[in-house]
Amino acid sequence: MKIGVIHVILWTFGVFLALGIALLTAAGLSRHLENDPVVSAAIQSAVYLGACALFAARRPGRSWSETFALRNTSVWLVLAALALGVMTCIPALTLAGFMENLAPMNATERAAHETWFKPRSFTHGVALFAFAAGIGVFSEELLFRGALYTGLRPHHTATSAGWTTGVLFTLSHGDPRFWPSILALSGLLAVVRAVSGSLWPSLFLHAGFNATALGMPLSNPQLEDPSIGLVVASTALSALILGVVVWIGRRSASADRARQVDLEPDPGLGETLP
Repeated sequence: MKIGVIHVILWTFGVFLALGIALLTAAGLSRHLENDPVVSAAIQSAVYLGACALFAARRPGRSWSETFALRNTSVWLVLAALALGVMTCIPALTLAGFMENLAPMNATERAAHETWFKPRSFTHGVALFAFAAGIGVFSEELLFRGALYTGLRPHHTATSAGWTTGVLFTLSHGDPRFWPSILALSGLLAVVRAVSGSLWPSLFLHAGFNATALGMPLSNPQLEDPSIGLVVASTALSALILGVVVWIGRRSASADRARQVDLEPDPGLGETLP
């Protein structure tokens, strides 16, 4: 039996429920744990990786690399995707700022938001960066563009699989003010995943985006309020880089083989999600 959109939606909301219970449990143990982004990211990563392990167990006959599309790909494709992640950060954050102006945070919300991603020590900053641009990104991509997209793709178009997983990924971020910018990022991740047939370019795009978003205020606070010219220029350059990604993907033999593997149904039984 094929994996359908309804299966994926129910599965994902089951993962969200498990994550909510884990976070509430941590908050009940200590108020400090509730207010620490490193702890929250660690819990999320553990829940997502656990869900991926269960997903793999329900799809026999495939290796982990095939289940999660950890396939060989062009180095140039990975580098272009990384550049795309860095370049799209300014337009995405500008869109998030616009949405925040439409529905402003109150003083308490703003104070909590501004302090959430600020390192509390050097060690805390290293851990925060490791989760925001490394471990956390890996667990998110392994779940959404790895397990779920790969499960949907044999029986659905790349557009359907990409937007289904993209919307679910967007909903995993709690504040609706950020949903438009996250949905735009999800669209880019879906295009890169579809063109490459591999998770690696999407993973590097996501990591580049998060690393830039986390590092921008520290390297140049003025980038938090960029000029219109800078936003337009970075948007245009992002579109150019996206075109390069698509061009490389269409010409790459490894990407072509990976896209063909995406269309292969599971060789074993148990294709449905629990």
